[in-house]
Amino acid sequence: MDLSRAFFASHTSCSLLVRRVMLCGIGVLLSCSGQTPPNIVLIVMDTVRQDHLSCYGYDIDTSPNLSELAKTSTLFFNAYSTSCWTAPAHASMFTGLFPVAHRSTQENPDLQLELVTLAEVLSERGYQTFGITENGVLHRRSNFGQGFSEYYETWAMEEETTGDNLSHMLFRRILRDRNGRSPFFMFVNLIEAHAPYEPPDEYYARLSGGSAPLASCSGETWSDHFLGRIIHSEEEFDCMRAHYDAEILHVDHIVGSMMKELQALGEWERTMFVVTSDHGENLGDHDMLFHVFNLYETNTKIPLIIHYPRLFQPGAKDHRIVQLVDLYPTILSIAGIE
Repeated sequence: MDLSRAFFASHTSCSLLVRRVMLCGIGVLLSCSGQTPPNIVLIVMDTVRQDHLSCYGYDIDTSPNLSELAKTSTLFFNAYSTSCWTAPAHASMFTGLFPVAHRSTQENPDLQLELVTLAEVLSERGYQTFGITENGVLHRRSNFGQGFSEYYETWAMEEETTGDNLSHMLFRRILRDRNGRSPFFMFVNLIEAHAPYEPPDEYYARLSGGSAPLASCSGETWSDHFLGRIIHSEEEFDCMRAHYDAEILHVDHIVGSMMKELQALGEWERTMFVVTSDHGENLGDHDMLFHVFNLYETNTKIPLIIHYPRLFQPGAKDHRIVQLVDLYPTILSIAGIE
């Protein structure tokens, strides 16, 4: 029986009760099988739209590591966010609820304390829980650290990285220092692809034939764009796309480094490795800029790659519609939690 098919069978048309009955059955099957609960790594590539990843067919090689990962993972082609920006999307991932229910919206972006988060449930069931975020919206003061025994806000840290990405350095340190007897849940938010688009020279050069990034299109100008104070030319949008693609290549490198870390420490085979995004980005599409004021697919259609060969078919391309809210019950079910 291919259990992975059950995980995403219910969507907006399926009642919560039906979903719970279905997932309880999966939880029983997993617990009866005697499998040790896997480690769970959830990586959110902030602001990465699906159609700018080469593993989804983009004609620029922006994601060589993810393309390699896809060979042994299930690649979901119709994955959608629940929002066009960070707070509601992450709240949906953390609670399994839509914004109308979790209420983390523009009016009040905080995560409501009374909600039970993924990290809280996993922690109660013996998981070590770690969070790393590069996005200031996901602040501990806004309650997004609920349930994490350790929660790192990289923008507030002053650590010497010697050229390494700070999130990768923390990821490596956590894995090596933790108590290895219990499974762990690791959440990582990587914000590199978010505006302003300022990729490191080496990643821009790899996609541009050796030239350095341009400074003319790296700033945040969405308010001027929508107020008509700045009219961007197609050449400027092309420049933005080139910088954005280089940022995605940078994120891909970080994700690849984290994969290698798990492999080097012997954790890869017992880890469910999930890569997704909270929302996409507009780069002149529909005369839109960045990820505000719209719900076009450029902004809501996101990547979703799940590596866990026991239940997700390696190399499979799944075209069913799935959503960020599906991650909550799916992860808990795979952890054997009803």
